[in-house]
Amino acid sequence: MPDIRCAQCGADLTVANPHQVRCPQCGLYLVLDDVTGEWISPAERDRRQREARTAQFIEESRLTVQAHLAEATVLLPDGWSIESGQIMDGSVHALTVAVPPQPGPADAATGAITGNRVIAIATLTPPSDGLGWHVEVSNRVQRVSYPLFAGGGVRAAEYATVAAAMDAAVNVLRIELSDPRNRT
Repeated sequence: MPDIRCAQCGADLTVANPHQVRCPQCGLYLVLDDVTGEWISPAERDRRQREARTAQFIEESRLTVQAHLAEATVLLPDGWSIESGQIMDGSVHALTVAVPPQPGPADAATGAITGNRVIAIATLTPPSDGLGWHVEVSNRVQRVSYPLFAGGGVRAAEYATVAAAMDAAVNVLRIELSDPRNRT
């Protein structure tokens, strides 16, 4: 009969059947966590497994982005920049392409240019689960973000290589730069 300590309440118990363990103190059914060796609830085990899968997914995205950063950098037009990293804490890693800052709008009273601003960026998210690279464009002037869509427009476009994704991103960013609505 194994000795079991409930990770929830700390109660020590001895059971005859380790496949059906219920803590008499807190009432939880317990299962053995293969990683830590603790006896935890099935819900806690599921949460830990989801966290582990998420951490693995984020790490795989970091490795993929780092492996393709040099290839993507070579494809940049002159003056443009690219960065790699997480868009926000806990998210996957991606490549972010930015156009050079453009002159801002003219001051209504003086006509002077009010400074430089980044008009648009493109975020390239690496493949996952057999899918290709995805590209999302953020127009900072109009405050609109959108993914690039496949022909027909019903699902996001997937690009087999980072070069194909960069080509699509650069083309769309050039269109955003040429849009007169982004100059006001």
